[in-house]
Amino acid sequence: MSISDSLSLMLAFAGFILMLLHLIIEIIKNTKK
Repeated sequence: MSISDSLSLMLAFAGFILMLLHLIIEIIKNTKK
């Protein structure tokens, strides 16, 4: 696997984690109401 491939994979993984974190924060906000 080339460097650009692993870099784009890391970026996609980071984006996925950020999306999950955002989702979890929204759920916590909704349950605290």
